Amino acid sequence: MEPARELGKGMFASSAIWLDFPDLEEVEQYKIDRYYPAYDFVLLEESLRERIKQVPPHAKAKTYTYWSYTDGVWAEELLRENKQAEEAAVLAEGICAMAKLAGSEVNRKDAIKSIWHDILKYQHHDVHWIEVTDLRRRAVNYLKEGMIRSREIMSEAAKQLIKEDANYIAVFNGLARKRRCLVEADGDAVPAGRFQKLGDRSFGFVDVPAGGFASFKVSTAEASEKKPLPEKIETKNYAVEFSDDGLMKQITIGKKNLLKTGKFLGGEIKALINNEWVDNRSANCKFYSGDVAYIVERTASLGRIPVREKYLFFKKEPFIKAEIEFDFNGDEVGVFWLDDTKIDVYYPTVGTAVFNDIPFGYVQAKENRPLFPTNWLYCGGLVYVNRGTNKHWVSDGVIANVVAWGGNRFSNRIHLNWSNKTQYDLRLYGKQRIEYFLMPIGEFDGNRIVREVEAMTAPVFVTKGKGEKSFYDSADKNLTVTSVHEKDGEVWMRGYKLPSTDKSRYRNWEIFDGPAGSLKKKRH
Repeated sequence: MEPARELGKGMFASSAIWLDFPDLEEVEQYKIDRYYPAYDFVLLEESLRERIKQVPPHAKAKTYTYWSYTDGVWAEELLRENKQAEEAAVLAEGICAMAKLAGSEVNRKDAIKSIWHDILKYQHHDVHWIEVTDLRRRAVNYLKEGMIRSREIMSEAAKQLIKEDANYIAVFNGLARKRRCLVEADGDAVPAGRFQKLGDRSFGFVDVPAGGFASFKVSTAEASEKKPLPEKIETKNYAVEFSDDGLMKQITIGKKNLLKTGKFLGGEIKALINNEWVDNRSANCKFYSGDVAYIVERTASLGRIPVREKYLFFKKEPFIKAEIEFDFNGDEVGVFWLDDTKIDVYYPTVGTAVFNDIPFGYVQAKENRPLFPTNWLYCGGLVYVNRGTNKHWVSDGVIANVVAWGGNRFSNRIHLNWSNKTQYDLRLYGKQRIEYFLMPIGEFDGNRIVREVEAMTAPVFVTKGKGEKSFYDSADKNLTVTSVHEKDGEVWMRGYKLPSTDKSRYRNWEIFDGPAGSLKKKRH
């Protein structure tokens, strides 16, 4: 809206455009009638263009988002749960699409639509705002319930496709390309192949067809062997040098070092608590080896906050997986406006060129800016893959991932009555578990990163049963299919085309959404 020309005097004289963004107000006729005498309703882009012609700018400025709403107790958890809920709903759609292509009459479109309704409803910015902890808790609970419903739908559709056999484990892959995927299980029963066990948990990798499933005879995992922490480990794809307490001094590909020595170690966690800087450099450390991975377990603390860390260095896959658990008890951490004072995970790379993915593509980014990659961020030969903690920044090659803030002395409200309103406890509580992956890659290759990250992080559905079949497969390796779903009685694929030239690398992405028959290869 802009002030009507005849009212462009007095308080309005400084500008012909005055913006008003009513917060959470429906656009209704009586409100339009109320504003109409004082404002003209215009399209901002057109009105701004007209204004610039009349009054050319005298200086240049750049604007960008400096902080986000998702800070504080359960806010980071909300981001993580939202990511898992979206991935579960997408996989449920994919397995239902497989069932339809197999001729099944199972139709769960309405149920999946209801799940998506809840996911999207709670993506509102005021749900993520720091001061509505009760609303965020409700959102987290709804997202968890949605994941349970998605798994129930997967199970129902999968039963239409597999033969019942308790001696086999079937693994369903929703991606439209074949892949080698990570499978994790509680207990002893795992698919036959290379699987490793530590404590009550087993993990390993299996090969699955595109848009389908494969089954494997039930087997058991090999136990991990505890050993002294070595100075260095070497895998098929990378080598890692450790500090005395198990953090990463160096990550190497071939002869190229990816980490910069100095201020930070790889995997260092740092924060400002009670006006003192604390970190996780000192820790009790355990080291294990097995068929699948080298494992480093660390028990550390940030001030009085217990921190448990686990790093899986896969021996044949190009990734490192990190699992970090914080045990909060009413803790205040950092300054809300300063991201580097919050709990951050650091990796000091040797590079300065920064790239990150966005919905349906990737872009070149800048240092010293808040970055919000959907999945991954690249700098200095290292790819940092978040699993819901998508607030990052890079400075002088140092990748930082913001994972937590907590405080009880903040409000952005400035009116006099705010002190009389409900005051929320914004300190950190409970156990919070984050995950991230690292991919040492060397030179930037955006298309490869997209494919590798997707193959590593996309979830699978695991159930007892026997069989193997591929139902859909993208026709081009440079097509990234982000969703396979039923629409208008057909199975559709949605996604984007990866660029083939530098000219199209950062803009004008070709997004598609159409029947799978126009994209898939011949079905197996």
